[in-house]
Amino acid sequence: MAGQPEAAKAEGPWDDPPPPHGVLLAALRWCWDSVYMITETGDGRLLITRADGRDSFHVASPMEAREAIITDFARCPVVWPFEAGVPGDSTAEGRP
Repeated sequence: MAGQPEAAKAEGPWDDPPPPHGVLLAALRWCWDSVYMITETGDGRLLITRADGRDSFHVASPMEAREAIITDFARCPVVWPFEAGVPGDSTAEGRP
């Protein structure tokens, strides 16, 4: 839209050209491991499984996995382990 600033481009491991498959996969697991299990299948695809067991899906690449996880999480957030809290733990207040 004219007169409005462009959205800032996020920098990181998702920039062009993309890093090797293993680097992207490690970054995905580091970011989402608590709420999504990311498994490589025998056919070279990735199986993404929600930690709450509500859904799972297959994708072809770490880039597709990233987009699918973000979309899925926006649609129906998975509770992060520390959000669930521990009975009697007054420090378990959830994510900022």
